Amino acid sequence: MILSTEELDEVCPNCGAKLVLYTTANGKKMKKCSTSGWDKEKKVATGCTYVQWLRPGEYASQTQSGGEEFLPPEEPPLPDKEA
Repeated sequence: MILSTEELDEVCPNCGAKLVLYTTANGKKMKKCSTSGWDKEKKVATGCTYVQWLRPGEYASQTQSGGEEFLPPEEPPLPDKEA
């Protein structure tokens, strides 16, 4: 699974920085503050601690949809008529 981070047009309610849509290795999604991080040496969270876990389908990624949800359904091909 590919991890991804996508910047959102929303601001963090705690600090006012931009929020990002983060997808975990397991495919779970969360909105989190763009200033959040992890100190590998001290093993502690850094920056803002705001996180909002999302349920499946609660927030569609703009990069994954490709806009297909706005297309009308395809019509089946018409059968050939031979006289």
